[in-house]
Amino acid sequence: MTPPLAKPSVPSGAQAHIRFYAELNDFLPDERRQVTFPYRFRGRPAVKDAIEALGVPHPLAPSPSALRAVGKEPEDGGWLLA
Repeated sequence: MTPPLAKPSVPSGAQAHIRFYAELNDFLPDERRQVTFPYRFRGRPAVKDAIEALGVPHPLAPSPSALRAVGKEPEDGGWLLA
């Protein structure tokens, strides 16, 4: 059986560069703390889903360490990786 082809609008095996700051690093293995690292994904996951997939709980309430940025703009977790 031949696997179905991926839709052109949905990237397959895309990559984002992620870095965590402050106490959010406590949830990461040592080699991923305080450094930018690649995150590979399929489809178009929300930023908050990528954060949770890496083992960092998505904050329910804003706090200084909960600030996320895409480029230089604040991000609320609803943006999609593409």
